Amino acid sequence: MSPSSTRAFAARLAEDDAFRAYVAEDPRAALAEYGLSEEPGLIPEVVALPAKEELAALRLETEPEPEPEPEPPKPTPTPTPTPSINVQLFDPS
Repeated sequence: MSPSSTRAFAARLAEDDAFRAYVAEDPRAALAEYGLSEEPGLIPEVVALPAKEELAALRLETEPEPEPEPEPPKPTPTPTPTPSINVQLFDPS
């Protein structure tokens, strides 16, 4: 299911009384018109649609704002090599 098909389907449910009656009568056919496939067991025997006002409150007619691009991960600093120290021990006696 594409997000735009899902939004268009729900937006039409919020506005079109004839479409709401069609969905209640034959939800599988209505979903198919929008290219929305039915998952087995997903549609109940009796379909109860949300109120048009509930759907309208979701503002489905407008496209959602795109998600901001995540910032690329900051590179981990490369550890600077520890300089080697040459120590000589001697006995001055």
